[in-house]
Amino acid sequence: MKDNRDEREYTRLVPKVDIVERKDEFVLMADLPGVNDKGLEVTLDRDQLTIHGRTAEEAYATYEYERSFTLTDRIDKTGIKAAIKDGVLTLSFPYAEEAKAKKIPVTYN
Repeated sequence: MKDNRDEREYTRLVPKVDIVERKDEFVLMADLPGVNDKGLEVTLDRDQLTIHGRTAEEAYATYEYERSFTLTDRIDKTGIKAAIKDGVLTLSFPYAEEAKAKKIPVTYN
């Protein structure tokens, strides 16, 4: 795929991801080697989360990564956090309050 901004050819790849579920959130880690914060775009359109990344200009290999996920209503979409370090994108998805497990008090009669 050619980029309109330059004459470099980009090979498109689907990044591998690991997903870990925790008590109040789940975390997605995507492998994006060669991508930094300037070449990364994470978008949320309704329930569709899309990761799009490009290797840095000075990178030896020219790759473009893209992957999409459909989020459920169990996710607090306003609380999603993203960070990238050493080519690994980490996304944290907090559960919505109404989706979290709750203890039900028991009374003794």
